[in-house]
Amino acid sequence: MPAAKHSEDCFISANSGVWLSLRRSVESSSMAIMDIQVSPRREGSVSVSDAVVAAQRLIAASGLKYVLHPMGTCVEGEPEQLYALAASIHRALIEMGYPRIGMLLKLDDRRDKPQSMQSKIQVVEQKMRAD
Repeated sequence: MPAAKHSEDCFISANSGVWLSLRRSVESSSMAIMDIQVSPRREGSVSVSDAVVAAQRLIAASGLKYVLHPMGTCVEGEPEQLYALAASIHRALIEMGYPRIGMLLKLDDRRDKPQSMQSKIQVVEQKMRAD
């Protein structure tokens, strides 16, 4: 049986108070997983920790489930929520004065069965124990 569809607004705020709104039509039975890594550049500095902190604050404020790891952050949500979050992070980095912004986004949007960050890890761990 197909999942029920519904529409709703998704709002996310950047540090500047700029609001992004996306009208979305979603299937209620699936969640996507996005891995996001920010690597902005500015003259005279190779450190990006201030950008990572800004991104992490926006991710935490989004209310979405996330896991920070050494090379980025994994976030669970509807694709439209994840796109809006990435856009708000991009905007915040521009407002911080970064003239060049690199962002690596990986999205896993599985529609044939429910998934989560934890379920993906559990599948691998189960298969490792079975060997």
